[in-house]
Amino acid sequence: MPSRKEKLKQLKTALQHKLKAEAFVENSIQPFTEILVLLEQRKIAYALCDLIIPDKTLLLPHLSEALKEPVFQPLLAHAGNTDAAKNLHNLFERYPSTNALRYVPPVQKLKVPSILKDAIDFLELQNQPVSIYYLRYAPLLKVQLYDLVFDDEDKLFNFWHGDVVIFPENLNWLIAFSLEEEWYAGRLNP
Repeated sequence: MPSRKEKLKQLKTALQHKLKAEAFVENSIQPFTEILVLLEQRKIAYALCDLIIPDKTLLLPHLSEALKEPVFQPLLAHAGNTDAAKNLHNLFERYPSTNALRYVPPVQKLKVPSILKDAIDFLELQNQPVSIYYLRYAPLLKVQLYDLVFDDEDKLFNFWHGDVVIFPENLNWLIAFSLEEEWYAGRLNP
């Protein structure tokens, strides 16, 4: 039987994990609902594929309590275990950042100013399913590439939402939007 001191230590640790989970939801999930609202307003079909959770084993037991939006509830059972999360990990191995402070992939920076359509044209891409991941947030989405192109795309890609990567399942190419509001696009040899 644990001593009183050990019980208090366990309670303190559990409380710290709960507070960390609540902060994670507040900083990495709640602000993302703005993006989901925008996609829904535009009638853009999307699928939430995964939640990328640091310290998953510590936070996951507390996330279902801290996470209120029903749209995210089904993801909790699979968070960090899906092929989508593994593919994201592989993406960052294949296209590592060349900058320690923000994500800058080892591909060409497009002329400034530029928009997502410029990156799509540069790579000569057809419409296809892609993953989109905001490095500041936990959710990983699947959408059709051309659905992301619209006149006021700065609502979707801007300084406040931070770095974004758009990529196909096979990782043959990458489009990235940086915190500095620059677009990068390119292919790396396998």
